Amino acid sequence: MATAQDRQRVILGEISDLCAARPAASELFRSLAGLLHDELGFEAGCFHGSDPVSGFPTSTLPYGLDPADFQEAAQLEFSSADSTTFDAIRASGRSVQSLLRATEELPELSVRYRQMLEPRSYVDELRVTFDSHGGRWGCAAFMRGRRHGPFTTEDIGLMERAGPHISAALRHSQLSLEAPSETGPSADEAAAPVGAVVIVGADGSLVSADERAEVLLAEQSRDELLIRGIPSGLAALAEYARESAEAQRKPDCRASIRTRQGQWLTLRASVLRGATPGHVAIVAMPSSPAQRLPVELMAYGLTAREQDVAFGALRGHSTRLIAERLSMSPLTVQDHLKSIFDRTGVRSRRDLVALLMADRAGTAHLPPG
Repeated sequence: MATAQDRQRVILGEISDLCAARPAASELFRSLAGLLHDELGFEAGCFHGSDPVSGFPTSTLPYGLDPADFQEAAQLEFSSADSTTFDAIRASGRSVQSLLRATEELPELSVRYRQMLEPRSYVDELRVTFDSHGGRWGCAAFMRGRRHGPFTTEDIGLMERAGPHISAALRHSQLSLEAPSETGPSADEAAAPVGAVVIVGADGSLVSADERAEVLLAEQSRDELLIRGIPSGLAALAEYARESAEAQRKPDCRASIRTRQGQWLTLRASVLRGATPGHVAIVAMPSSPAQRLPVELMAYGLTAREQDVAFGALRGHSTRLIAERLSMSPLTVQDHLKSIFDRTGVRSRRDLVALLMADRAGTAHLPPG
C-alpha cells in the first residue's frame, strides 16, 4: 500500500514533468489544480499570475470560489496588516505558509479568517508564492473545511518542493508567445504607442472603455476570470488604487502585463475626483524599455549581476567601461556575458541587442546607469 511519502513523490514527479514542458500559465494552473486537488484535499482555491517586479496579481484561475467574493478578498489583501497576505509571506522569507501556522494556532487573529474564511466554513488556508530569480511570477491559495481539517507539515513540505518547479515554469511562460487572436490587434496596432483607457465603477463594474481598451479587454478576457465584466487583474488594480486613496497612501498603482502578441503593457490606476466617487481610471500604455527589460531579463533567468552587465551591453558600453562602473574585472564581465549569451540563446552582443531591442523604441530610454 502506497504511503503518503510515496504519493507525494509521484505527484512531485508529475509536477516536474508538467513544468518541464513549459506550458502557458493558464494551462499550467489548470493542470496543477487537478494534480494537487486530491493530495492537498482543498475544497476551494485560486492561482494567480503576477507582475514579477511588484508581485501584483494580474490574472486569476479560481477553483470552487464565488467570483462575487473577489472584491472583498482584494480589499482584505490590500488593506489589512494580516500576517497571511502574499506580501507578508514573502517578507517573512517563506514561500509557503498556512493560516494556522502564521497565527500560531489562533486563526481569530487574522482579519481574513474572521471576515472571509470562517463565515464560509473554512478552517485553514495554505498560501504559496512562486518566486524565481528575484521576481514573483505567481501565487496560489488553497482552503480547507472541517472535512479535511488543517493543513499538515507534509502538505507544506510538498508545496515547498513543488514551488521551484512551478516558479521556473511561470518564468519561462513569459518568454513563450501564444498564437495571436484572430480578432486581436494587428502587429502595427499592437506596436502603436497609444494608450487605452478603462473606467471602473465603485462597485467594480465596467463603466466605460475607449476603442483600444475594448480590444485589450476582449483579449485579456480569454482564459481569465471576469469580475463584473472586467479581467481580474484590472479589477484588482482598481481596488488597490481605491484602497490606497482611502488610506491616503500614494503608492505607484501600476502593474505590467504581456499581451498575446508579446507586447508588454504598463497599467496605471488612479481614483477620479468629482461627481463619481470611487471611480477608477486605468490607463494601459506600451511599456518603455526601462519598465520592460528588467522583467525580460529575469524571465531569461539572469542573476542580478548579470542583469547589470546586460544593461551595460545594451547601452553599447565597452567591457572595460562596464567593469569600471560595476567595480569588477574585465574578465569577470566577459564571464557574465558568456552566461548571458547562454541563457538567452544568442552568440554576441549584437544578437543580444537584436533579441531585446528589435522593433523597440531604441536604447535612449534604458534605465540610467
